[in-house]
Amino acid sequence: MKSFLQGRFFRVVCALTLGVLIIIYSEVMPTWLVQAVGVGFLFPGLYAIVSYFLSKKDVAPLPPLLVYTGLGTLLLGLVIFLHPELFVRLIMNIVAVMMMLGGTMQIYALSVARKRGAVVKFPLYILPFLIFCAGLFVLIYYREVASLPFILLGIACMLYALQECWLALSLPKADKALTH
Repeated sequence: MKSFLQGRFFRVVCALTLGVLIIIYSEVMPTWLVQAVGVGFLFPGLYAIVSYFLSKKDVAPLPPLLVYTGLGTLLLGLVIFLHPELFVRLIMNIVAVMMMLGGTMQIYALSVARKRGAVVKFPLYILPFLIFCAGLFVLIYYREVASLPFILLGIACMLYALQECWLALSLPKADKALTH
């Protein structure tokens, strides 16, 4: 039972530490994530280039397209790694425009339905308007919105740690009740 509690204690400490660190560094986490994706592009590109030049030409020559593809992948990974803010901004702009278009299209569909004689009450326009406003908010405040999922993840880690503490304290009592 002692190792069980020590295992739970270790999970609690890890989850709590991870949750606090994610919340503290939530502003830079999107940048780090994009840089990790950039590194993910760097290695395959580098591998393709190195394998092309190290391959034996007399056995089965590799096509030169492999070098161009590898070089493109390497350069894309390097650009993503060195300029992650550009890609975070690009992703946030795409999401914002999609939300704004979605809200606009829903409002348009409701107005067309109303012109065709359908009974469309005012409250049905609220959600599409809020979707449009959310897209506008993401477009203007992309940096804050990009860090929000990491804040939620940090809170979830901390809640997991609290749940583990509660289980560690309540399960030994349940084990004693079952054995007696």
